Amino acid sequence: MSWSLLQQNRKEKALLLESEQKRLQLVLLELIEQNAGRITVLQLAKKAEISTQLAKQYLDEKAKELNANFEVNEEGNVLYHFS
Repeated sequence: MSWSLLQQNRKEKALLLESEQKRLQLVLLELIEQNAGRITVLQLAKKAEISTQLAKQYLDEKAKELNANFEVNEEGNVLYHFS
């Protein structure tokens, strides 16, 4: 019985992770559309209500996946350019 509960728990965690990934993708696409393809870590963190560390990790992954460009301003902030 405990084995089936463990499997069920794993399935539920996988579904939650998948749901969160979809939510982040929708937030990212909305921000890209609103900001002509330009987005910062802080914008994503604020809109998605996640940590800046997680937002940066997510944006770095998506930038690689989608061949986005980025620039770093004098303050050290990264601006991602998705097209």
